[in-house]
Amino acid sequence: MGFMKHFRSRSRLRSKESNGNVQYHAPVYGADFTARLPPNVLQNIFSFVCPHVLDESYDVSENSPLGDGCMLCDLRDLSRCALVRKSWYGVAQGMLYKSIRIDAVHYCEREEFLADQRRRKSRHGDPPDVPAIRLQLLSRTVRERQRIAEAVQILKLPYMTRETCKADLARTVSVLPNLQYVDLPDGFFTGDPTCHTLRQELQARCPDIRRMKYDSGSETSFEILQQYHWQMLEVLELSRLRVEPILFRRVLACLPTLHELILTDIPWLSDT
Repeated sequence: MGFMKHFRSRSRLRSKESNGNVQYHAPVYGADFTARLPPNVLQNIFSFVCPHVLDESYDVSENSPLGDGCMLCDLRDLSRCALVRKSWYGVAQGMLYKSIRIDAVHYCEREEFLADQRRRKSRHGDPPDVPAIRLQLLSRTVRERQRIAEAVQILKLPYMTRETCKADLARTVSVLPNLQYVDLPDGFFTGDPTCHTLRQELQARCPDIRRMKYDSGSETSFEILQQYHWQMLEVLELSRLRVEPILFRRVLACLPTLHELILTDIPWLSDT
């Protein structure tokens, strides 16, 4: 009897310990009004959770408004909002992928902790290229889910990421039919051969581009605008471009929605 009593006492002890780990939540009384919130109200609320998803400017990520918080943490909070309710999921997902911004670091104290973890996990002591990994994950997501790919309108990247990950960027934009603006490497605007694949994908897959720049060396690409590529262009920058005035006029005639033209150091153009 004493032997069995010993087992019973231990089982009671374990049950008491397990009961001590149970988390109790205060009961909620009354109707849950959050279930009745219309989509426009949810969008307004979520815009305060993650303000940078409202960025619809056609400026590079370095010149885009950042706000006061940490963009990566805000993005995480918005993604968690999508998991609260089924009715919230569609609204939050649309905001998450409409204007995408990939940042290199957390702008908060969390970055120090994460950087230390990356150093410990790295094989040779060199931390991984985190923005490049994030771009690869985004590329996989939009290539696997067409609905998400169709929602993307703006894609902004850190400077070094767009300069060193041209192949990943080309694979990403190739499945974004509604893309309006994307941060591009400097060589894209000067006819750099390393950007040829990226240019081909952007011209073939993204007809809704709204801003483009042509610098010295990209005269051939500028001439292709006569073939009615990117007719939705709203902002056009031309710098040190060596083209004839007649070609210049023909190209502008093919851009019906153009409302901002920026000219810098055009040889035949003067104030007279």
